Amino acid sequence: MDLEVHFKTLGLKSGASWDEVKGAFRRLARTYHPDIAGPEGAPRFAEITRAYMCLKEVVAPGAQRASGPASRDSRGAARQGASSRHSNSMGDTVVTVTAKIGSLFRNLFGKKEPVARSNVSSSGTRGTASEAFRGRASDVFGNAAQTDRKARSAGRGRSKEASSANQSYVIEDILDRTEKTLESLLKMRDEARRRNENEDFLFRLGSRHPAVVLLALEKLKGKPVPQEYHKCLMEQLSKRIAPTEVLMALLALYPIADEHEDVAWVLAGHATGYDSKDAILVLRWLRRQPKMRRLCAAAFLSHPSSAVVSYVLNMWLIADGPLDSKDILNLFSRIQECAEDEIFLVPLLRVLKRNKLPAWAFLPVEKLAWNHPSANVRTWALAIVRDRNIG
Repeated sequence: MDLEVHFKTLGLKSGASWDEVKGAFRRLARTYHPDIAGPEGAPRFAEITRAYMCLKEVVAPGAQRASGPASRDSRGAARQGASSRHSNSMGDTVVTVTAKIGSLFRNLFGKKEPVARSNVSSSGTRGTASEAFRGRASDVFGNAAQTDRKARSAGRGRSKEASSANQSYVIEDILDRTEKTLESLLKMRDEARRRNENEDFLFRLGSRHPAVVLLALEKLKGKPVPQEYHKCLMEQLSKRIAPTEVLMALLALYPIADEHEDVAWVLAGHATGYDSKDAILVLRWLRRQPKMRRLCAAAFLSHPSSAVVSYVLNMWLIADGPLDSKDILNLFSRIQECAEDEIFLVPLLRVLKRNKLPAWAFLPVEKLAWNHPSANVRTWALAIVRDRNIG
């Protein structure tokens, strides 16, 4: 649904701020919440809640979502202020009523004006006093009735104020519970979405279609690989040889082989299964890593391609130490007494010259020095024979 529709549902213009969205929701919720408006308000409340949830994801900043306790504290302070104002108004009313009662008693028992007796009889005096008393009593009780009416009116006002304040508290509590429920629903929805995305991503990493795997690896490019995805990749690599495109993307995810030994070992496990292009691609990745180069490169000495074997021997440094006797024996078994042997024999003899030659290998090297058709092979073999650096 378009965001403009959600803004319109809350009675706002498109692009309104988060404070405006939140204020509009709370204002409408005070009117249409089922606890206030009854069942008739439920459909309308559902609409504004849906609009609020959608806009919350787009408009609300991260800091706003964490402001629940602070907002509740401010509402608590407002409630305390209202309570204080209510107490003050009651105090004013008590003072007013007390003053009126004091006036009443002064009227009843206060000092009266003297009554002239010279021109009236005793009965007339009594009649005048009686009338005066009845008039005074009428005034007194009239004032008392008026005071009572004012007190009842003030009481009704206070009751109305208390009822309004109580209703405000109830509404605020409903809004608090509604916001908590919305937060919980959004959190559950986000967790379910992440779980589904994670399962879908693992499915794509395990796909047999290289294009699908490539799309998944592109999303991991430039950031650390999560452990769960790393485990899935290792399982897939151990099962089958990765195509060239996937292999290139995979090596880009792990630029430092020494920090990912398990990746190096899994790739070395398929050393003889790669074609020459992919084997050299892996060897270039290993070449930059001194630790894993020595441990894993030896596996490629058994590769059927002489170009791959030559690449391994050319990257073999003095620091890597001598070749294993088993590897030397396997390499000598590849000799076919032809010019094509030069591609791996020259780098092999160079490595043997830098280190002590096993005693059993002296005779095969001497044979190469005199009989091999390649001049380069004969030159390097003769240099080893002359040095007699036998270990």
